[in-house]
Amino acid sequence: MRQRWFRRLVCSTVIVVLVGIAVPVMAEKESVARSLLLPGSGQAHQGHYAKAAIFAGAAIITGTGLFLSQVHYNQSVMRYNDLYGIYVQYPSDLQSGTVVRFSEIQKTYNDMQAAWDTSEDRQTWRNVFLVAFLATYVVNLVDVIISERETGEKPIEEPSSVGFEMRGDDVLVYKSFRF
Repeated sequence: MRQRWFRRLVCSTVIVVLVGIAVPVMAEKESVARSLLLPGSGQAHQGHYAKAAIFAGAAIITGTGLFLSQVHYNQSVMRYNDLYGIYVQYPSDLQSGTVVRFSEIQKTYNDMQAAWDTSEDRQTWRNVFLVAFLATYVVNLVDVIISERETGEKPIEEPSSVGFEMRGDDVLVYKSFRF
């Protein structure tokens, strides 16, 4: 049941990102479509190579962490389910006349609780990596949408004006700036 919830969350999040953010903007910018497919590639297309490396690296790290934490979570859930199957079989074994020691039942129960705790911890890590991956993906898309293409040209600096003003016997020198 937990795995179904996770799949629904991931699918609905991807659909919201695709429909809500990227589709209207993709018609305007090719960089958005690139970043949608591979985080950081839109920034590289715009000429922002440092940002591209940061987003691609973050996506690789969080994606790998998400994948590995999901694998470990699935293993711990399977271990719990196996132990649960053994534990719920004990009453029927006892009714059929099979001798089962109490220490064996208690050990199975303790192992089952430990497997549950392990699955809870791994689920937490999986959720942390999921949030980090989605945050990386969303920030990547927002950045590529609001960023301008790097042309490599330096902006023309306007000369600042220097002025002099006489105030009685004093001379006031000033410089003006433009922002």
